[in-house]
Amino acid sequence: MIRTSSASTCSPHVSPTRLINRDLSTVNTLLTELQIKVSSANFKPAFQITNSGTPQQFISDLTARVKQPWLINQSAASLCGPAAFMYCIAKDAPNLYVKYVIDLYLSGKGSINNLHVEPSEDCRKGIISSGKSSIAFVDWIALASLRDSENSLFDYQSVTDQVGGITLPGILAKWFKLAGYCNVNSSASIVWSQGPKHLVDAAISYQNNKNVCLFVSGKSLNSPFAVKIFPSHWVVMSDHLAFGDSFHKDYSKKIEDLKKETISLPVYTWGSEKREWNPQHLSLDDFSSYYFGSVTVG
Repeated sequence: MIRTSSASTCSPHVSPTRLINRDLSTVNTLLTELQIKVSSANFKPAFQITNSGTPQQFISDLTARVKQPWLINQSAASLCGPAAFMYCIAKDAPNLYVKYVIDLYLSGKGSINNLHVEPSEDCRKGIISSGKSSIAFVDWIALASLRDSENSLFDYQSVTDQVGGITLPGILAKWFKLAGYCNVNSSASIVWSQGPKHLVDAAISYQNNKNVCLFVSGKSLNSPFAVKIFPSHWVVMSDHLAFGDSFHKDYSKKIEDLKKETISLPVYTWGSEKREWNPQHLSLDDFSSYYFGSVTVG
């Protein structure tokens, strides 16, 4: 459940199912107010970025992401953790997402409940397009600002930055807690793959109406196995984990009976809500070598 106030703790009486608060009336008010502000002759946003487009394009892109949250796209930037987080926020509580992005755009500071974000000047003047690498301005504001605010050593200032963009499981879980989610569970490793039972348990969490962010290796997209497999990407489950040619979703079977079944795993990532994360049709057992755990949010 995500709270929409700034209370510091979760009520013990809340429902275990997260609250879907699609308050589009508030969203429309915020967008209308923004339209008036950008029409001012002396309007100047807090982000001064080359090739960022017009304010009208910014408003159009932000509006599109309210209607289709999966359009949030880190593209070539190493911002998959912030993208996974922001997709969940935009999907669950678009009013919080829109206010956060608009506040950053106008003032350089934004909050989602107790998650306070203030990017550095380098980030606010960052490079969102370099060679074949680029990211939409609206996504840079939402994602790079969040990542940059977390960094103590490295500013996140270019779409090509790599080290400054890495999001560890504990950080992702912390963002969800500060944003107001009451039931956050992090069970991911940066070293050890978690095995088939863990992945099935994550699928059960999704079945129980939770957001499920999976920590995976991008190598699973182009198996056979690499010599070194490590977690490199966050995705969000967008449909049920399914088994075999009939795509059944029976998780009650023993893990030993499921291990050899091929799986289908639709996820949100890279601006798509239904990307198949197992295009090589690996079995549950084989795919688990590329799976390093999850952050589940209810």
